[in-house]
Amino acid sequence: MKFKTKQTPVEAPEVSLAERLKQARAEADAFIDAKTAELKASPDGKLLPIGVLRQMITRGERCACAVALSIILEPKR
Repeated sequence: MKFKTKQTPVEAPEVSLAERLKQARAEADAFIDAKTAELKASPDGKLLPIGVLRQMITRGERCACAVALSIILEPKR
């Protein structure tokens, strides 16, 4: 007769708030980059430099998280 041994769950080390914020910022930047590339691929965006398109999307806002959130919450056209 074989008995299964209970395995104690291994807890991952707690991630600091700073690390979670850095991760959220990186995800927001990646989201904005994807939206910028999407706009660049459109007929209206082909002729504009990528930096100009990103500036248009961010509207000069420096907080990537706020920009990503506003894009997500923006009503679809």
